[in-house]
Amino acid sequence: MYNMLIVDDEPMIVDSLYRLIADLERPDLELLRAYDVIEAMEWLQSTRVDIVLSDIRMPGMSGIQLQKEIRRQWPRCRIIFLTGFSEFDYAKEAIRGGGIVDYLVKTDGDQTIVRAVEKAIGEIESSLLDEHFLLKSKANMRLALPMLQKEYLLDMLQGERQTAKARADKFAELDILLEPEAPLLLLIGRVDGWDGHYTSSDRTLFVFAIQNIVEEYMQSESNVAAISYDSQTMIWLIQPADTADVPERFAMAHWDKLKHYTYQTLEPIQETCRKLLKVSLSFVMANSETEWDMLEPRFNKLKFLLGNRYGLEEEVIVLEHETENDGDAQYQTVRTQRGRLLGQLEGWLEKGQKDKFLLVLDDYMRLELPAKEFHLFEAFYPLALFFMSYVNRNGQFRLLMAPADLNKLMVMNEHSSWQGVIRYFRGLTDLLFASLESGNDERTGKVVQYLDRYIQTHIHLDLSLTTLAELVHHSPTYLSKLYKREKGMLLSDYITTMRMEKARELLISAGHLKIQEIAAAVGYEAAAYFTRYFKKMFSLTPQEFRDKYAEMKAETKER
Repeated sequence: MYNMLIVDDEPMIVDSLYRLIADLERPDLELLRAYDVIEAMEWLQSTRVDIVLSDIRMPGMSGIQLQKEIRRQWPRCRIIFLTGFSEFDYAKEAIRGGGIVDYLVKTDGDQTIVRAVEKAIGEIESSLLDEHFLLKSKANMRLALPMLQKEYLLDMLQGERQTAKARADKFAELDILLEPEAPLLLLIGRVDGWDGHYTSSDRTLFVFAIQNIVEEYMQSESNVAAISYDSQTMIWLIQPADTADVPERFAMAHWDKLKHYTYQTLEPIQETCRKLLKVSLSFVMANSETEWDMLEPRFNKLKFLLGNRYGLEEEVIVLEHETENDGDAQYQTVRTQRGRLLGQLEGWLEKGQKDKFLLVLDDYMRLELPAKEFHLFEAFYPLALFFMSYVNRNGQFRLLMAPADLNKLMVMNEHSSWQGVIRYFRGLTDLLFASLESGNDERTGKVVQYLDRYIQTHIHLDLSLTTLAELVHHSPTYLSKLYKREKGMLLSDYITTMRMEKARELLISAGHLKIQEIAAAVGYEAAAYFTRYFKKMFSLTPQEFRDKYAEMKAETKER
């Protein structure tokens, strides 16, 4: 949807240009009118303007001054200047100001103006693919690269799966200097405690300094990607350096060397951080390399080892090993996956995507379930709380009015089996989405009904898409789509139909009114413009319609 502003201090010129452009019948073009520069400035301040068609000489502000204001507020706006003066020097000054599509003399004719408008629309559409725009986007992406790298690698640590090719493409795009098909060594570091006087920004700088120290120690033997996990936890993904041409029979030796070097280097890193940064640091390191698709369970196990087993100690160095408690560490992966899936459930619920919600719900319910009953409780109650919270926030509590339903939501033992739990939550999902869909349809229906009533009772007023959108607090583009989805027709077509029906009614019942007066009564400023639309709909001009109706009425009386 493009907004085009027509500006001139002569109302007849504004209205004739409005009719000329409206006759293009482009539903993607919303026309706005300003009869002086003050009104033009009001439009520029309240509405996005994509094209301006303006007189270049007006009282109060020259076209050049208006051009500067347009460029300041809407720098991508295209400007078409009209003038009765062929002043080449003035035109050159306007063109230097930027954004000029055409500089036309008013006597050039309607088709010249139409071509200039079409050209402006074409330039806007092509600018989206302009090479400079793309290069600028890439430059901005470079500035955001560290954050994009972190988010992408964190997604992989939290279970995001990709093919090796997709991973390779993303590594190249984000400049991640790791081999997408080679395994890696996982290392986690933790700041054991912060002094109370450190601010959040101080801690961020210290984490960055620790990452630099680790990479300084490791760079001769490895390629490293560092990730800040939270305010005191860091992760390093490590691979041997320059192994691409190493024969397979020597690859294991390279990994053994890397693991040995990394483990032996952790103590000097601790000491450096203690002396330079006055920070104590603990580490946990995997005892073997990890494939990319297995990062999530390995990461969760190491995090569990460092946080749960050695959480009260400082400056520890833990090398992963098998213990009797490994089952608990491994189950931490399931806990993490469930937390991630709950976040996805909320996203799909907010978007009203029932099919995708059910797929994620099935994944949640079918994650590995150990025999221990408390693990089942761990799975059940976060999901129950999720549903209860959403129901409360959105006023859907009537879905749980029956005591049996409420008990089943809040008491796991009300279900005879885990399959019964699954059936219950799927049934609750059906009820919830049915209620949401009904509510959305009801809200949309009310908006459309309100617009229809407003149009019918204000048929003589400005019924531009921008005006109507402000009434219902939607954007013009969204309102246009919403109305067409609800009624199967364009809002502009409905307005035209209502205006023509009202005009026909007045032509029949108000014989004393002139055609010009009827045109004004149904929202048309010019009788010629009204006549064109009326004939298009009824195949008769308004006067022909009135004459024919009078003739038919006379014939009826004679009979």
